[in-house]
Amino acid sequence: MARCSVPRILGFGDWFDSRFDDLCHEHDRRYKTLNPLKKLQADFIFARGVAKKGYPEFGVVCFTILITAGTLYWVWKRANDSINKRKL
Repeated sequence: MARCSVPRILGFGDWFDSRFDDLCHEHDRRYKTLNPLKKLQADFIFARGVAKKGYPEFGVVCFTILITAGTLYWVWKRANDSINKRKL
């Protein structure tokens, strides 16, 4: 089974996988929809799961990272699509 896409620096990835692998796979399953609101919901459910496992502060950090990365990707993709439309 694939591992979560988190940095493998200083064993962080192994630590993360050992605690949150189930949440990561559920997040990926939910994330396959193209609806942006469902992606936000998947991020929230993941962060809530992290908090419920005894890491509430880390849950907030995860949620912040997930929505920031998702938003930046969305902005980049829209800008890139706009540039490509102008080239046609």
